[in-house]
Amino acid sequence: MSHFTLQDRITIQSELSHRSPFHSIALLLSKSPSTISREIRNHLLVRDRSSYPQVRMMNDCVHRFECRLRCVCQPHCRFQNGNCRFCGHCFRFCQRYEKEICPSLSHPPYVCNGCPHRNRCTLEQKDYKADVAHQEYRDTLVESRSGFNLSELELTFINRELTPLIKDKKQSVHHACLVKADLLPCDEKTIYNLIDANLLPDIKNLDLPRKCRLKPRKSGRRQHKVDKKCRLHRTYEDFQNFIQTNPDVSIVEMDTVEGVKGGKCILTFLFRSCNFQLYFLTDHHTSQAVIHQIDQLYEQALGPELFKKMFELILTDNGSEFSNPTAIENDALNQPRSRLFYCDPAASYQKGACENNHEMLRRFFPKGLAFDDLTQEQLNLISSHINSYKRKRLNNHSPIELFSLLFGNETLDKLGVVQIAPENVCLSLHGLKNK
Repeated sequence: MSHFTLQDRITIQSELSHRSPFHSIALLLSKSPSTISREIRNHLLVRDRSSYPQVRMMNDCVHRFECRLRCVCQPHCRFQNGNCRFCGHCFRFCQRYEKEICPSLSHPPYVCNGCPHRNRCTLEQKDYKADVAHQEYRDTLVESRSGFNLSELELTFINRELTPLIKDKKQSVHHACLVKADLLPCDEKTIYNLIDANLLPDIKNLDLPRKCRLKPRKSGRRQHKVDKKCRLHRTYEDFQNFIQTNPDVSIVEMDTVEGVKGGKCILTFLFRSCNFQLYFLTDHHTSQAVIHQIDQLYEQALGPELFKKMFELILTDNGSEFSNPTAIENDALNQPRSRLFYCDPAASYQKGACENNHEMLRRFFPKGLAFDDLTQEQLNLISSHINSYKRKRLNNHSPIELFSLLFGNETLDKLGVVQIAPENVCLSLHGLKNK
C-alpha cells in the first residue's frame, strides 16, 4: 500500500473538520479505516497551553468547577482576583490537581478537529494537522535510513573480535577484516566508520597509525545533472567519429573558469582552428546561465547564420553547467544550431588547448579571486590582449590575426574584441590598470 502524500493528509484534516467518520475518509482515499485511524493516532498534536486565549485559559483539573482556592501559583496573583478556577498556571503548584481527559479523545476520531465544543473547552486539546503530520513522516523516513544498521550485541561482538588484532597486535583494519571475514556482520568501510564515530569502545582513531597522519578527504560537491543521459551519443568516441567524417567542421572547446563558490564565473569558448578564445561573464555557475549566454550570441550578438558557421561543433567537459545538451544544441524554436560532445571523465587533456589558454587568463585572475566586480567590457579588453599575444605554434602569428582571416573583422566588432599592437600587449591586471 502506498504511503500517504501531503494532499492525502490535507484531505484527512478537511474531512475531520467536517466530522466525517473513518470509513468515509478511507473510501475517499482508497485506504482501510484502520490505516486512517493509525495515521491520526500516530500524528496527534497536543495544543500548547500558551495558545489558549486569556479569557479562556486552559484548566483541565477535575475540581475546576467547585474550586474555591485563591493565589496558589503566587501570593499576589491578580488573574481573575486570584481565583484558581480561572487560572492556567496554578496546576503546577496545587496539591489537589487531578488531570481530566476529555472522553471524546479515547475513541474515534481521537482529535478535537471539528468538535462543536472546542471554542469553550478548557481541557487539553489534540489536533491533526496535515503539514505537521507530513513533516513528522518525512523525518521518520530520514531517521530510519540513517546511522548504522547494527544492534548493541553486534557492536559488542565486533569490538571483542577486533580489539586484540587492531589495538594489541597493531594490525590494520583491512588485515583484521580479512582475518575475521567470516564472522563480521559488516564490511571494512563500516568498521572504519564505527571507529570514527566512537562506537567501538576499545578501538580509537589513535590506534590506527596512518589515520592520525592523513588529512580527512574533502567531500566533493554533488553535481546536479539536468539531463542524466546527456552523454548518450555524445561521448568523446562519438566526437572522434564525427570529425573523421566531417574533417572541415569548426570545433569550439567550451569551459568555465570559477572565481569564488557561488559568485560570478567566466564562460570560455576556444576556436581550435586559430586558438582564439572568447570570455563571457555569467552571474551563476549553472546550466541556465550557460544556455542564456549561448542564446545571446545566437539571437543578438552574431545572429543565427554566423553562429551556425562558427559553432558547428562544441566539445566540453562533464560539468553540471553543461548537462542540458538539448537546450545548447537547439534554439528556442527547437531548430538545430550546433552539435555538442563531451570529453571522457577526468580527461581535460582532450580539450587541452582550452585548458592551456586558461593559464593566460589566470595571470589576470589568480585562483580564489572573485569576479563580482568585473564587467564584460573589462573582460573584452583582457580578451583583446590575450588574443593579440603572438604564439610560436601559430607560426608567430596571434590568434586574433587568424580569427579575422577566418571570420572577418566585422565579427570581432560584434564580439567587442579589438587587435592590440604587439608592443602594447599586456598580460597582467596590474599592468592594464596602470595604462
